[in-house]
Amino acid sequence: MALVLSQGRLGFGFGRGEVAALAAAVFAATSANAIRAVRYTDNAATIFFFFCIAGLPVVLPFALSPLPGGLGPWGLAILMSLLAYGGQMLMSEAYGTLSVSEAAVWLQLLPIIQYLLAVPLLKERATASGLAGVMITVAGVAYGTILGHRKRT
Repeated sequence: MALVLSQGRLGFGFGRGEVAALAAAVFAATSANAIRAVRYTDNAATIFFFFCIAGLPVVLPFALSPLPGGLGPWGLAILMSLLAYGGQMLMSEAYGTLSVSEAAVWLQLLPIIQYLLAVPLLKERATASGLAGVMITVAGVAYGTILGHRKRT
């Protein structure tokens, strides 16, 4: 993570981007625990609806800005919305069966996907050190899911 956040340098500063990343991690952990807590009493669709309502104040300012024209941006927006919906439903469903440690390991893949999507969508530059960070994280997730869990007896 330090390699990605520090743009490939080994130094680690703590600016606005790092504060935003830390806040996102705290909110993700809080939402994961909230989903897990209510998963035993509510179904995935109810949980998804609650998170949509709770997240509305966060996304509302973006909805009030000028909207793009043309079919390309709208098609991409609809595709991303459908993929996000499917991912949220699958995640809410999975939290009913995964332990907290198993879910935490799988959540480590989210920043990788965001990093890789930033290249084509935001015209970000993928660096060797950033890709090395991706590989290290994937290796950690593989270890955590395959080799790192204890056998249940």
